[in-house]
Formats: sequence, structure tokens, C-alpha cells
Amino acid sequence: MLSSLYSLSRFRDFGVLLLRLAFGLQLVLSAWPYMSDPAKLTEFTNYLTTLGFPFPGPGAVVSAYTEFLGGILLILGLWTRPVALVVAFNFLVALLLGHVFIADTYENSYPSANLLVVTLFLAFNGAGAYSIDARLGHR
Repeated sequence: MLSSLYSLSRFRDFGVLLLRLAFGLQLVLSAWPYMSDPAKLTEFTNYLTTLGFPFPGPGAVVSAYTEFLGGILLILGLWTRPVALVVAFNFLVALLLGHVFIADTYENSYPSANLLVVTLFLAFNGAGAYSIDARLGHR
């Protein structure tokens, strides 16, 4: 039984593709409201202000663009490792500032933690065979 499960490793690149597509789409869709509605960006800026984030206005814009553009690039599998590191840093700041430093509950914190882990997976493993990175010969 278990030995037959090892044959699934031949689909490893397909699994990475699915992860990139689902995760990248999540990033794009969650960032889009901030990109398209100035009121939403103002809400995010105000939230960062309440957390004591330095430069909350530029921080909100950088975070929204990081997620949106990062999501598109991860979907394409273009510059996956550096993009994943930038997005991981974004989620590390979100996790620490928005959850850990304010002693938030685990239930509220784990989505940011999971997003951080997915981006680290992509940074460590790359985009896989079904990507622009693979076409360009990036390893």
C-alpha cells in the first residue's frame, strides 16, 4: 500500500503547479479590493496605524502591491524564489505585527502563519517544471 503511494512523487511538479495556482489566486483576490477601492486601502492604513506600524500609508500600499503582483508572478512561475521571499517577508511582518505582538489567538494567527509557510515552501523548492522559470532554465 505505502509503496504505491511513493509513485505519486512523479506528480511532484504538478502538485507544485496546483499550489502556485491556488496560492497565487488567493493573493491576487485578497489584494484586489485594496488595489481597486481607495476606501479599503484607507481602512488597511488605519488598521496599521492602530498597530503602531511606522509609515502606515506606504506600508499598506507596499503590502497590497506585494500580494497582488507577487500572486501574479507566482501563478506564472516567474522569478518564483525571490518573489516568494518578498511575499514571505510581507507575511512575516503581518504575522508578527498583526498577531504575535498583540497576543492574538492562534485561531486568528494561523492563516498568516500558513501563508508564510507556503511562500517559504516555494522559496525553498522553486516553481517546478510547469513554470516560466523552468522554461528560462532557472533552478
